[in-house]
Amino acid sequence: MKIELILLGVIGVVFLLDFILNSIKKKSVSNTVVDQFEGSKPLVKKRGLNYILKRKKNISLAILLVLVIKVLIHFLLYPYYLRRDDLPYHIDNIFTLELWLFLPSLFLVLFFSWFFSDKIKAR
Repeated sequence: MKIELILLGVIGVVFLLDFILNSIKKKSVSNTVVDQFEGSKPLVKKRGLNYILKRKKNISLAILLVLVIKVLIHFLLYPYYLRRDDLPYHIDNIFTLELWLFLPSLFLVLFFSWFFSDKIKAR
């Protein structure tokens, strides 16, 4: 249960940083537009950190989907018939049992994001 709280806290921090960075960006946009019209220096698009900062919600959703798909694969392929609380057992042991199942779940999320990449937009 501790790891779920930590992951929830990390997602909360990401959304808080998104809110703070968007409020700072709105203040500084007017200066960059004025500088561009004056011809001081052109705007340069960077692909590194700016690419990730534009897609925080998509990345957070992808991380959550990897976890959910890993639990579902583990639940379907390795059922524990002796236990009555089958699904909660898999959720509690998501980071301890069958860790190699993160690879197929990550592959599925990456494949679907690549397949639908023209429909996924940064907001």
